[in-house]
Amino acid sequence: MKNRESTGQRSAVSLGDLLIDLDHRRFTRNGSSWVPIEGLSFRLLEVLLDSAPASVSKRELLRKLWGETVVEPGTLTQRVRLLRRTLGGGAYVAAVKGYGYRIGLPVRTAPECNEPGRMRGALLLGGALLVSALVILVMLPDHAALHAFRHLTGH
Repeated sequence: MKNRESTGQRSAVSLGDLLIDLDHRRFTRNGSSWVPIEGLSFRLLEVLLDSAPASVSKRELLRKLWGETVVEPGTLTQRVRLLRRTLGGGAYVAAVKGYGYRIGLPVRTAPECNEPGRMRGALLLGGALLVSALVILVMLPDHAALHAFRHLTGH
């Protein structure tokens, strides 16, 4: 695959409950630890994501994954099975009977892939600051709280 920045391609996508970091070949489920996607399994996922929501024929997948090397058709089936196992289920890669495979869930461009929990931590910090501000406002005498509220809201 070409450099994602120069081609405008996504570096992170969400697929159901997965956040897939394409630059680092890994994914996380609901903010848990990052799980690597190795070798041909990653390449298979990448080809399917690049084509989503369209299906990719078995012939095209064989060509893109193994080039001119002759492999048995069962090799592709095994690779799909390994990718499904890595991702944690069959819903992510759907078989198209008599044709090939496709991504089984909607693909969405995701925000930058930070370490899991960073966004959650920022949200928790923001919530804690808001609660602290509300506690301070409640503890102030009525006229001071009203003045502070008017100052903050511009009313």
